[in-house]
Amino acid sequence: MSRAVCPEPQPCWPAVKETGPIFFDTHAHYDSDAFDPDRDQVLAGLADRGVALVVDPGCDLPSSRMAVKLAERWP
Repeated sequence: MSRAVCPEPQPCWPAVKETGPIFFDTHAHYDSDAFDPDRDQVLAGLADRGVALVVDPGCDLPSSRMAVKLAERWP
């Protein structure tokens, strides 16, 4: 039986600085109105702070749609 060989791992977060720990924000609500004044600034600064991945769970249909829009804008 042959075993699949995985290729050399490649980071999926090239924008994150590689000088420290890499964080995965597993529960964020950047779709919240509280982020309206500075949402883009906050999201643009995540990589500089070592945040590589974010899960923004929607609480209802409108917030889920907003989370999808944010994911499309900030892949």
